[in-house]
Amino acid sequence: MGSYVMGKYQGYGKYKDSGVEWLGEIPEHWEVCHIKRVANVSYGVGGEIDKGLTDGVNLLSLPNVTQDGVLIIDDFGFCELNEQEKEKVLLQKGDLLFNWRNGSSSHLGKTAYFDLDGEWTHVSFLLRLRFNAIESDSKYFQYMLNGLRITGFFMVSKAGVNNTFNLNELNNLKVIYPPPDEQKAIARFLDYKTKQIDDLIAKKEALIAKLDEKRTALISHAVTKGLDPTVPMKDSGVEWLGEIPEHWSLILLRLRYLIELGKMLDQRRISGDYLVKYLRNVDVQWDFINQNDLPEMDINPNEYERYLVKNGDLLVCEGGESGRSAIVQGVDGILGFQKAIHRLRVIGTEEIPRFLFYTFYYLVKLGVFVAEGNPNTITHLTVEKLKLYRLPRPPKKEQQAIVTYLDHKTAEIKQQKAKIQQAIELLKEYRTALITNAVTGKIDVRQVPIP
Repeated sequence: MGSYVMGKYQGYGKYKDSGVEWLGEIPEHWEVCHIKRVANVSYGVGGEIDKGLTDGVNLLSLPNVTQDGVLIIDDFGFCELNEQEKEKVLLQKGDLLFNWRNGSSSHLGKTAYFDLDGEWTHVSFLLRLRFNAIESDSKYFQYMLNGLRITGFFMVSKAGVNNTFNLNELNNLKVIYPPPDEQKAIARFLDYKTKQIDDLIAKKEALIAKLDEKRTALISHAVTKGLDPTVPMKDSGVEWLGEIPEHWSLILLRLRYLIELGKMLDQRRISGDYLVKYLRNVDVQWDFINQNDLPEMDINPNEYERYLVKNGDLLVCEGGESGRSAIVQGVDGILGFQKAIHRLRVIGTEEIPRFLFYTFYYLVKLGVFVAEGNPNTITHLTVEKLKLYRLPRPPKKEQQAIVTYLDHKTAEIKQQKAKIQQAIELLKEYRTALITNAVTGKIDVRQVPIP
């Protein structure tokens, strides 16, 4: 039988065939059993959720269980239960909540450990697993079920194809059953090690956030103050802009760029005679335009001048993240754009669109386009509003110097972020492998010291 090693962790002395294809070999003294042998599995509260209730028994639903199996209670509902119903569906500390049905198969199988105070229950789309605390450690089984989800087990299983894994199927799922003391040892080990890994991931994600802040600060300063700290400044007269270099101008955007809103999509009027691929709002991301798998609409040749893009155009999102921008590059052929996008095309010879791109980045991060200062209001950057913005314009040579500087600096930051993100992905892979190897007995963690 096999012998296993993972980093500094060794496997058990002897293994046996589990008799289950996806499990492979397990430690010789471990067992395989159905979930129903070790846990009582039940549905939660059925029927429609009464969203008008503001009191009663706390009710957990699908969004309360994250993909990582963490239970979050930022938002939850309520339901009314009599005492008899409470006996059946109230949760107890140590219960597991298993998502057996979802519109997105990537969420199927996510499992959370319940440890909240007070009266809580759950919707019927979450199955409750209740274990005998003496014979089974629910934390161990939480790690096992989430490990199965991560490896895609529920998606490729018979039921997973239909985005369901119901009570009967979960009851009959074969799982590994180590001795209870080993279950507890494995759960303690994984609690400790996954927290270490998660803390390290959080620190790296904080580094990425700081790099994003640094990029925003660099861009904001460069497009409003320039690169020379010694130049005289003047009041721009614009509250959110403050002072700008004295020799910069503030000109209405409509005098600098031809601004055109894209064509409205009307499915009823598509004849198919003049089909042209077109860009949607979602295709325009920061400094990137998706040109793959685009839909088509009718754009008559006499509308080409108005509704087609060409290389060098600056595209600005009208809604969604209003102001999100990118410059058209690499277009070889006919490409249109939808009404949710503004096309800005240079007038004259004194404009560098990429400088304006960086200016829009500054404006969006500053929140200039947020509707009436309320981030919860749906924002639309209309043509009328856009045309009337007075934005800083340095001389063309200075625009180019700023663009060159920002391209270099933001590329450096992007490279740093990519390295950190790669390290995060490796940590996540290691976390997954550690959980999988521990719950399946590929490594023996019984003697690993836990502070």
